[in-house]
Amino acid sequence: MNIRLPDESQTKKKQAIHGSLLSLLETIVTIPWMVTDSAGIFSADPINKKLKLIAQINLPTVVKNSCAIINYSQCLCGKVAESEKMMHVSCANQLHENHYEGMEEHGHYIVPIKFETEFLGVLLLYVEHGHQYSNKEEDVLQNFAKTISYLLLSRQITNEKQISDLVLAHSNHGIMLTDESLKIVWVNKTFESITGYKCEEMIGNRPSILSSGKHEIDFYESMWQEIKKKGSWEGEIWNKRKNGEVYPELLNIIALKNSQDKVINYGAIFKDLSLIKKAEAKIHKLAYFDSLTGFANRGYFLQHLAESIKLAKRRKECLTLFYIDLDGFKNINDTLGHHIGDQLLAKIGDRLKAMLRETDFIARLGGDEFCILISNNCDEANAAKIAGNCLKNINKTVLIENRILTLKASIGIAYFPLDANNPADYLKAADTAMYESKIRGKNRFTFYSKEMTTKLEKRLSFEHLLRQALKKDEFQLYYQPKIDLNTGLMTGVEALIRWDHPKNGITAPVHFVSVLEKLGIIDKVGQWVMRTACEQLKQWHKKGFKHLQMAINISPSHFGQSGFISSVEKIIQDTGINPSSIEIEITESVAFNLDILIKTCQKLKKLGAKIAIDDFGTGYSSLSILSKLNIDTLKIDKLFIDDLIRETKTALMLGGILSLAKGLGYETVVEGVETREQVELLYGLGFKNVQGYYFSKPVQASYIVDLVDINFFKKEKG
Repeated sequence: MNIRLPDESQTKKKQAIHGSLLSLLETIVTIPWMVTDSAGIFSADPINKKLKLIAQINLPTVVKNSCAIINYSQCLCGKVAESEKMMHVSCANQLHENHYEGMEEHGHYIVPIKFETEFLGVLLLYVEHGHQYSNKEEDVLQNFAKTISYLLLSRQITNEKQISDLVLAHSNHGIMLTDESLKIVWVNKTFESITGYKCEEMIGNRPSILSSGKHEIDFYESMWQEIKKKGSWEGEIWNKRKNGEVYPELLNIIALKNSQDKVINYGAIFKDLSLIKKAEAKIHKLAYFDSLTGFANRGYFLQHLAESIKLAKRRKECLTLFYIDLDGFKNINDTLGHHIGDQLLAKIGDRLKAMLRETDFIARLGGDEFCILISNNCDEANAAKIAGNCLKNINKTVLIENRILTLKASIGIAYFPLDANNPADYLKAADTAMYESKIRGKNRFTFYSKEMTTKLEKRLSFEHLLRQALKKDEFQLYYQPKIDLNTGLMTGVEALIRWDHPKNGITAPVHFVSVLEKLGIIDKVGQWVMRTACEQLKQWHKKGFKHLQMAINISPSHFGQSGFISSVEKIIQDTGINPSSIEIEITESVAFNLDILIKTCQKLKKLGAKIAIDDFGTGYSSLSILSKLNIDTLKIDKLFIDDLIRETKTALMLGGILSLAKGLGYETVVEGVETREQVELLYGLGFKNVQGYYFSKPVQASYIVDLVDINFFKKEKG
């Protein structure tokens, strides 16, 4: 039997599949919070119990060579192949069997690739040394592994040797044997299960009983001409089951001859491709469409944008591009959870789709970013109307799981060919205009102008410098004293981050924290802040200032991470600090997701740490929420203090907050105290703990030692 796929077809299929595997790897390593730039895919050889590296991105050359083929149970990837269970290691160097000179410290995610119960290979990711496991990361990687399984399954079908082996084994292929006149004389059990026909029903019939009607007579004539000429035919064909269902199959027909070279039988061996075709269709959908909204994804949009620009150039037409970014979505996603965020995105997507024409092209670029491309229309009034409708529809409240949510949006508008003449510059122009909308106050639309490009270049430069800041040790902690109004003495400090760039000098957090969140590195910086603050507090305690407490701010996104508690616990253990001397400050926005807030507070309390609600009175807290939380302190926002002298109602509100806090057993700290009058009023109201510029601005750690024994009231009188 000479069973062979056409070489050209086989090569093209393999190239396409390999390209798709590389695209998936590129997508994985560009996810900001994955913290990885190297990955590989191994296919499984279950017969010989080996893994073979078939696709990779940025793997070191020595790894590509030494790990080209790995035995099951060998090293970490082999162990995953043996167990078929996902593995995460934060420190992999000592666990490796394949060591090489110059190996840097690193960690791994290794995910088994399976199609239903069939093991097909492993997905390997390099992560930074000490990288903490995350449920979100595992979910994303499992989804990628599922997509990869479809590609590996398709790859099996295009592999000539595997097809031959499977046919010879007869295990999962249908087989039909006819006499020389094409009357069926025998079929196997797999044939029966695929077609629905029993062997006794088929004997004496002709193969045309399976005809689907999808092929013209020319197709069959060409097929039999090739069989007569070459003795065999192979290809894809559509046939029909007994129940009438039409299905695709990969079919081989062989003319079996005797010693006199006369045909005595025809053998047909085929595989049902239904699952493969469904997988290919799913791969196509995953490759081109966003699974959440059903819109085109980034890759498909860029392809469509390039084609639209070419067509517009030929027809001398214009295009209008709207770049939409949802304001406030990240906060909702981080605090309420991704399941709420996904539902919100889907509803916003439905609203945008409903207001567009069928000829308009909409895409979700990723996260909370959308693009709308409108052909042959560059009327500014019409563009403004469309953008206004987008804002109107996005601004409408959304009810999700008994929560009323409201979003706003920033929109940038750019024209082709007025603002750019190629896809990359065109998208950049619309993105730049969108960012300008954010600068101008958000929830608005802005038309692109050339002057915005200069601003964009400055923003990108700022983001680049900020990415390097942590690696170059440019962040510093300053400490603002917390004063006891009864004694005038310092009882603790609040750690406040500053960015000290060698050329740009000191930058306050208000100018860069939101950018850290956008870049996806706020969690790393948050861990650095906590570790540095705890190490500094330990030093002060060793010097005898054991009464000092340390307040540490945590961003909402960091607070909601699954690895947050374990990172806090590790820092406490590493530094040897008494956990009761640190106070974790969380903003009121975290109260968006009450379940996570309560559970995380309980875990922090179990560690022995204290908890404070920061900026109280400016966010989402309510009396019902406060009564459910196991916290220690309410930090009253500076906004109240600014109105304290002018507004008598403010004093009444502060008195009410103090009574509430005392009734719940909470301490209070008033922030932003700047004048003697404010101090006297707060003392008269019964507040004990304050901080602000009236006593001390945030200072470097070395100055705290000089301030720790000072009575700030006596100092003032002196």
